Amino acid sequence: MPKFVVERYRPSSDPDGLSAVADRLTAGARQVSVDGVSVRYVDTIFLPGDETCMHLFEADSEADVRAVVRQAGIDIDRIVPAEQIEPSRAGWRFGGEDKEEGS
Repeated sequence: MPKFVVERYRPSSDPDGLSAVADRLTAGARQVSVDGVSVRYVDTIFLPGDETCMHLFEADSEADVRAVVRQAGIDIDRIVPAEQIEPSRAGWRFGGEDKEEGS
């Protein structure tokens, strides 16, 4: 399923306030999904040094994510398509040693 990031630039954001926003986004995704659309709120990343929040969603379209944001009643700066990159096993570290595949 396609992924989208909702970006919010907010001075004076704090983790407690962002937890409430994440709860509202989760509830909004559930509500929108009840209407026959599939949207999943995945996670939030907060960059306090940049006063930036990034909320990750899986959805069929940007319009579906916008519906969630409207339902949640939050202001956003933009929505952008995203790709999640999974790490390869090569170079995986455990206990300070590099582990190669097959070792």
